[in-house]
Amino acid sequence: MLKNLLLIFIGGGLGSTLRFFLSQLNQYYSYGTFLANVLGCLVIGFVLGLYEKEIFADFHKLVFAVGFCGGFTTFSSFIAENYKLLQTGDYFTFLSYIVLSIVVGLAMIIVGFKISTYF
Repeated sequence: MLKNLLLIFIGGGLGSTLRFFLSQLNQYYSYGTFLANVLGCLVIGFVLGLYEKEIFADFHKLVFAVGFCGGFTTFSSFIAENYKLLQTGDYFTFLSYIVLSIVVGLAMIIVGFKISTYF
C-alpha cells in the first residue's frame, strides 16, 4: 500500500508541476486550463487503453493515470468515468453525473465565495 501511495505521489507531483508551468505560458488562465484538460484526457485515455490491453501494468496506471493525470487535471478522470458509463450504456447516470457535477460544482464555488465574505 505504501509503495502505491508513493507512486501516486510521484506522478501527482509531476502532473501538478507541469500544470503550473503550463498555466504560466499564457496570460489567460483559462487557456492553460483548457489545454491541461484536453491533454490530460489524451494521456488518461492512452494509459487506460494500454492498461485494458494489459500492455501497461498496475504500476503504470498508478503513476500516470491516477498520479500524473490526477495532479495535472481531475477533468481527465471525470471524462474517463463518463466514458465508462457510456460504454456500459448507463445513459441516465452519464447525463446525471455531468449535469450534477457542473451545477453542484458551480453552486459550491458560489457558496465558497459567500462564506469567504465572513472572514
